[in-house]
Amino acid sequence: RADVVHHMQLFAADGALGEQTIDRRDTADPAPGYACDNEGVGAGLRYIGVWAGGDLVRRWPDDTGIQIKAGHRLVVQFHYHNHGSEPVADQSAVQLELAASVERAGRIAGNQITGFELAAGQTSTITQTSPLAVTAPEQIRGARLHMHGYGTSARMQLVRDGETTCVLDLPRG
Repeated sequence: RADVVHHMQLFAADGALGEQTIDRRDTADPAPGYACDNEGVGAGLRYIGVWAGGDLVRRWPDDTGIQIKAGHRLVVQFHYHNHGSEPVADQSAVQLELAASVERAGRIAGNQITGFELAAGQTSTITQTSPLAVTAPEQIRGARLHMHGYGTSARMQLVRDGETTCVLDLPRG
């Protein structure tokens, strides 16, 4: 249900480590799937997509897409926020548009800031530096800022060869 599913993230197990993580975590949790904890979805899983209530269908440009290796599993992580007191059943699903191949492989660079605490009424500026290996020209298509209604501004900069370029600036509103 759109009023209960806060957001969904999709991860791909690209090899043995991801598959072993899924097996280990799923075996340890008697319920279907497994709960996320301090380990997140687990080692060896690559972030490949996100959806949140109100989002439109996400499409990559023609002849572009994210590779999902055949024979490996996907992990769907749902974050719920039930605004009521009664439990509700979720029947959410993920629909992917698949192609045998694409001309340009895309990627999503997932960055998550964790491990900070703010007392009620306190403000803070949180900065994260995330190295991203780039071996060929790439196009930045967007940024997904997910701050649970607490963030008030955002800035993303590209630092290359000691030169800084602003690629996103959403000033305090």
